[in-house]
Amino acid sequence: MRELSLNEPLQLDTGTYDVIERAGNWVRLRPHHPGETIQIPTAELARRVVGLPPLEAAPVRSLETIGRNGQQTALKWEQHLIQLETGRGPDGSIRPEYDLRATTQEQRITTKISELKTHHGETISRATLMRKLKAYRTHGAAGLIDGRAAQAHGPIDRLDDRIHETLAHVLADQKLRSTGTASRIIFETQARLIRRYGAAAPKLPSKASMYRYIDAMDAGRHSTGRATTRRSLGNRPQRTFAQASKLLPGAEVQIDSTSLDLLIRTEKGEERPTLTIMLDVATRSIIAWTLRLGATKGVDHAVLLAQALTPPQNRPARDNQRAVVVASAPKAGLLSAAEHEAARRSAPQVFPKSVTIDNGRDYDSATFRSALQRFGIELTLSAPHTPTDKAHVERTFGSINSLFTQYLPGYVGKSVVDRGYNTKKEALLDFWTLYELFDDFVLHTWQNRPHAGLTNRVDPSIRYSPNQMLTAASTLTATLQVPLTEADYISLLPVDHRTIGSTGVQIGNRHYDNELLHPLRRTKSSNPAKNGKWTVHIDPYNWQTVWVVGPDQELIPCTTRDAHLDLHPFAAELGDVQPFVETPAARVAREGAVFGGVPVHQPPQAAPGPADVLPPLDVFDITGFEPFDPTKD
Repeated sequence: MRELSLNEPLQLDTGTYDVIERAGNWVRLRPHHPGETIQIPTAELARRVVGLPPLEAAPVRSLETIGRNGQQTALKWEQHLIQLETGRGPDGSIRPEYDLRATTQEQRITTKISELKTHHGETISRATLMRKLKAYRTHGAAGLIDGRAAQAHGPIDRLDDRIHETLAHVLADQKLRSTGTASRIIFETQARLIRRYGAAAPKLPSKASMYRYIDAMDAGRHSTGRATTRRSLGNRPQRTFAQASKLLPGAEVQIDSTSLDLLIRTEKGEERPTLTIMLDVATRSIIAWTLRLGATKGVDHAVLLAQALTPPQNRPARDNQRAVVVASAPKAGLLSAAEHEAARRSAPQVFPKSVTIDNGRDYDSATFRSALQRFGIELTLSAPHTPTDKAHVERTFGSINSLFTQYLPGYVGKSVVDRGYNTKKEALLDFWTLYELFDDFVLHTWQNRPHAGLTNRVDPSIRYSPNQMLTAASTLTATLQVPLTEADYISLLPVDHRTIGSTGVQIGNRHYDNELLHPLRRTKSSNPAKNGKWTVHIDPYNWQTVWVVGPDQELIPCTTRDAHLDLHPFAAELGDVQPFVETPAARVAREGAVFGGVPVHQPPQAAPGPADVLPPLDVFDITGFEPFDPTKD
């Protein structure tokens, strides 16, 4: 510790003073220059006194900053020096040759030097041992640290400035190039030095040293890693990132789409579905989501908004449809009806006040923008090629992949190199089963799972689930947003126009009907723009019901005419029949057989039954027929 003599003048930043009185943590000083006495606390005195020697004590926690080997070496020397100072060995016993009452310090030092050489194979001079003993007396165990293990300079401090500058330019040029190795970077650095300095170009260090310099200067830019990662990191602004915290639900909602790393079974074979989610930043709640095959459209995002504004209880019921899916996929592990209903009742209800989207054409559609304007929702566009503007939703897709997608059959991995063998031959899910599974995951798992981004502000080790955070945040506002009703939800669904025939309306290959349509059959609506066709609202995720807009704008629910067959005991087996899809290899083989006259290999056929016995070939006598001649009449 540094000390001051109260009997000598003190030099402060405002002049020289004499100490005339001290009381507790206060001292009274009289200035040498004209002025009144002052009274200051010792804490302020430590900041204002001039000429104090620097504190030379080694950092107390230095042992924590070095590697494990350095720590063990320092602690080993500490045991030897404690024996020199106190005579006690590591086990607490005192050996005669180290007894302080019978030996001198010089004798103990001579014994220790001999012991280290004989029993530990370590040769040390008396001067080195005395230097260690002095450092231990001054700084404790921290004074025994090898200075090379705690060196303050970095790996590139001794690099030639010309080489440093050139290597930095070469690394920066890798941003938009195809990925190469560190050897290419070294070669280009040497070539650029020769072009710039000619014969005076400095000689490069060894290849091993250059590898270390490249690792140190790369600074996480992935100059020899993936090109996509390198370009993404290169688009980051070169400044400290600002953190915009959202405390209230709906203050910022982020929307994005991704192609799931999953193959599902469709009428076209195997396809990867596209998932779009709407994420509330404040609570990390997935308040709405859509699933489709192919690229998303603006009408899909309008459905997304309808889901966000309408709680599940106010949407048209689809219990029968879910029962059909459960019956067709009993091994999918869907929630029971009671569990699913409980999860639906706890679904998050967040009214978006601001929506952040990217610059995709589907988000910029008039359909989606008009839906936002209708409810007074602010639209924010992220900067081009800047995924960090929607960092929360981007990270959520990674969580969905690790918590949900990878456990399903047909998972293809994050890239081609991660794909399994014969993934297409697994028991792939169909679209509707995947839809219900993800619905269960969001409502039952995601919303009730503690999230790393939702922590207690006083104790960050406490994590909250999205539902818990939503419940806590809902008490902070005095405004209650009334959710949409079922009629409001249906009005936001996609629209089609159809004629009403004797069997109702036809959407795709399904016929929908209701007794209330009977007065409207074979009539025209009052909409001349659609040639008298009637407006029909279609829910992309409910195949059993559509809604026809009547003459008085009433919504007429129409169900499929064969809805009673969906739960037939054999409906699941009949619905699982796969359409014939000719593979490219089969098509090439068939065309080659036609042009080459070689029969295509066919799988063995089952023997015909008694009722299918074909007549013998000699029943048809063809000996009297002549070949067809087109020149004859």
